[in-house]
Amino acid sequence: MAFGRNPAHGVDCTAIPGVMDVACAAGTCIVHRCLPGYVVSLDGSFCIRQNAMTQLDGDINAAVYGLEHVPLKRTNA
Repeated sequence: MAFGRNPAHGVDCTAIPGVMDVACAAGTCIVHRCLPGYVVSLDGSFCIRQNAMTQLDGDINAAVYGLEHVPLKRTNA
C-alpha cells in the first residue's frame, strides 16, 4: 500500500481484534472503545475479550502457564 509516493509502514490500528473506536497518536494505537464483549486494556492499546477476563477469577492453576510450584521446606526453628 502506498501513501503518496512512499510505501505505508506501521500497524493498522483498525485491525485490532474487538476494536470499535481507535486513534493513532505518534505511531501508537489508542483504543477508545471496544465492541460488545470486549473491554479496553489498562494501557488503552488493545481490546480484551471479557470472557477471557472471567477465567482469571478464582484460583489459577500455575501448571496452565507452564509454571511449577515447589513448596518451601519447612524447618523447625
